[in-house]
Amino acid sequence: RREEYYMLLTFKDDGLMIGDYKEDFGCKDSSKKKRITEKAKSPFSVSWRTHGSFFVCWLMCLLSVSPLASFQLLEPIFVKSGLYSYLCDNNTAPCSAQEEMIAGVADIGLGASLVSTVLVGMFYDIFGARLAGVCGALGVSVSLVMLWASSLSPSTAWLIYAGLVLSNMSSIMNGFSLFGFIWWYPTVPSLIIALANSTLQIDSLVGYLIKWMMTTFNASIDTCLLFLAVLPVLSCWPLWFLLPTPEKFRMHSEVLARYKSSEYPQSPRILLDSIAVLAEKPLENVMMLLASVFCFIFASRYIDMLRTMSSMIIVIIRDQRILLYVFYASSAGIGLLVTPLFGIVMDTLQHPVRFYIILTLILAIALSLFSAPSDIAQIICAVVVVLYHSCWWTFIPKWFTKYAPPNLLGTTSGLYISISGGGSWIAYKVIPLIVTLDSSTKYFWTLLVLGAVGFLFSVIFILLLLGLKRKVPDIPPLPGRYKRQMDINGSDEPSSSSRGNFNDVPGFPTTWVEHLKLGNQ
Repeated sequence: RREEYYMLLTFKDDGLMIGDYKEDFGCKDSSKKKRITEKAKSPFSVSWRTHGSFFVCWLMCLLSVSPLASFQLLEPIFVKSGLYSYLCDNNTAPCSAQEEMIAGVADIGLGASLVSTVLVGMFYDIFGARLAGVCGALGVSVSLVMLWASSLSPSTAWLIYAGLVLSNMSSIMNGFSLFGFIWWYPTVPSLIIALANSTLQIDSLVGYLIKWMMTTFNASIDTCLLFLAVLPVLSCWPLWFLLPTPEKFRMHSEVLARYKSSEYPQSPRILLDSIAVLAEKPLENVMMLLASVFCFIFASRYIDMLRTMSSMIIVIIRDQRILLYVFYASSAGIGLLVTPLFGIVMDTLQHPVRFYIILTLILAIALSLFSAPSDIAQIICAVVVVLYHSCWWTFIPKWFTKYAPPNLLGTTSGLYISISGGGSWIAYKVIPLIVTLDSSTKYFWTLLVLGAVGFLFSVIFILLLLGLKRKVPDIPPLPGRYKRQMDINGSDEPSSSSRGNFNDVPGFPTTWVEHLKLGNQ
């Protein structure tokens, strides 16, 4: 049965106070007083207004799209628009030099945006979800204008580099803003993270959308880019008023994670504090990092293999464009429909190692299908690779919700993605230079072997977690030098323990599940 004793959490200047539940709350309406009595209000309660705000913010984030994710579909369009046509001899565009230059733009943009993810996370942690969402939307708009201006003249061609990097960084920042709702839904953080990542995966439809607009309305690439640049601007007003403010975020995190904002600084040591979070579990984080670097190469570079798939000796595909369309369409479909379901599964399984086992099995299926000389097998492989990549982007922030303090989640996740993503980008460039295989199969074997190494490290990481038998903390611990003991009056004194023991308070809910049961959520 539900306990009939409720407590009201209130904030005072001197910290977190617990007051006995007052029956009337100063309410004179007897019927309303009865409803309040049946369902006690608390700072962590979630109303339909909160659900609606999150849904509207999620829709607005879908408008901030980056063309980098589907740039392969746009490469022929940029070639026809005359971008880098001055590289061709006697102005005989298009030519191979022009096509290779445009193809290399996306690769550099991908590497630069992955390395700079830590900057996105730092911006989110320092300035909050609301400013991150609005600045991310404006950044996407500015980047699309830069892409439009890149083909105006040879002197502006360099803008395509800056535009692609800025568009992807801004799109990631726009998705990060939805992390601000995690502490409103503390029992389903993986679902919130998965929905935030879906706003990034919808970017894979940009190439289809631009092609459809050019075919249906006979529009030019310039008109399409300028139209897409207007949409993020329209989303700024709802994002500014509906995303959580830093004050509300701090209030919820202080209640549910039992932190005081004075316990750890926002800046300028935020990056060092994130490194300290990673150092709290060095063995687990290093092994997971090694697995992520090699697995990320296989998952993110699979699309590059489609460029030369028809020339492969082992894999024979009649038309590699089929795989391109399947890859991009499944990326959007899985991001919107399937990944949120996996987020629910991750929240249900509780312990991260259980879901990581599923993630490793998905990788094993992709590796087994990668070398199958069958069109159907390669189509399935493309879908499975997308599924793995989507779940990986959901797992990493979920892992750090257990170990990173609330206002270090963005920096810690961004730092990890920058190291693993940037490391995989460098490894993919360096390793083929060392391998002495035939050029037609060099990249294929490189990708397959690196994926197998990543699978091996993933198995070792699972065995490590199972062998250590460490309990996943219900609330994230502070970095070592900021450990404090907070008593019931909100005072904090240096202590060897992470924080004060709230279990001694009679009737105080000690877990998120008890919090939600107590509030009848």
